[in-house]
Formats: sequence, C-alpha cells, structure tokens
Amino acid sequence: MDALSLLYENCALFADIYLRYPDVTESLYKKMKALQFRETIVRSMQLCYDRKDVFTKGNDNGKLLNLAMQELKLIPKTKDFFNPNRNTLVETNKKVIKKEKKKLPRGPSLSKVKSEL
Repeated sequence: MDALSLLYENCALFADIYLRYPDVTESLYKKMKALQFRETIVRSMQLCYDRKDVFTKGNDNGKLLNLAMQELKLIPKTKDFFNPNRNTLVETNKKVIKKEKKKLPRGPSLSKVKSEL
C-alpha cells in the first residue's frame, strides 16, 4: 500500500513539474528515450489514469493528470487544451532586431588632460 501511495504522489509531482516547465522537461524526456525511465513514467501515468477514482480522491490530481497526459501525448488532446507555460514561438516568424555596434577607432589614443589651475 505504501508503494502505491508513493507512485500516486510521484506521478502527481511529475505531472505538476511537466505542466509548469514543459520546454525543459520535454527536452529531458526526449533524451530518456533509450532509458527505461521513460517507460516507467508512461506506465505509472497509465496506471494512475486507469485508477482515477483512487487517485483523485479529495484533490485536484485528476485534472492535473489529464492535462499532463495530454501534454505527453499519451491521450488525445482536447480542442480547448492550452498550456500557458509553453513557449510556442516559431523562429521563422520572429523578427530579430540587432543593435548596431558602434565602431571604435583602432590603435592607441591619448586621453584628455584636465588642468585644475
């Protein structure tokens, strides 16, 4: 029973982190393709999703789990799904404005002397 409660807590924690920092966690999640860690996450999330009645008892973890599974593409996304924490700016549409650097003269220079007479 303790292992199951730990699984529920860790799934809720992972879902919360994934929804708050999707760009960072997605890059880490993609790197874990070869590792068994990714499969463990998917199986844990599926188990919690299948047993929603136990997982969501007295809290909002059901909504959190549902949104995280949509973000992970484990279940189909709903039409109104939107993660405000995701940076979805397309690089091609973004205009890059560079500041023009002031060209400094090359070589040695003399500084101006102020006389205090």
